Amino acid sequence: MSVPAARVTVRVAVQSPRRLLRDTLAACLAGRPEMTVIGKVAEPDGIYALCELRHPDVVILDAGVRLGEMAARVRTGPASHRCCPSRTALRPCSPW
Repeated sequence: MSVPAARVTVRVAVQSPRRLLRDTLAACLAGRPEMTVIGKVAEPDGIYALCELRHPDVVILDAGVRLGEMAARVRTGPASHRCCPSRTALRPCSPW
C-alpha cells in the first residue's frame, strides 16, 4: 500500500487596480487545487499590509507601465513589508 504524496499549496496574493482583472485572475487561480488565493487588493500600497498579514508564497502585481517602480517597491520596501525578498520575478504581461 502506497502513501499518497502530500499536496503542496502555493499561497498567492493578487494586486491590480483593474477590478475585472483582479477578480478574474483570483477566480482562475482559486479553481486550481495547488493554488490558494490568500487575498486581493486594488492599490499597490495595499499589498504590503496583505503580505504582512497573510505571508504569501507568490505575489502577482499589475504593474502596467510602472513595472520599474513596482520592482523597486517590492525589492526595497521596508524589511517588514517585503513581499518576496529572496525570490522576485518580474515579467511584463498583458491580459488582453
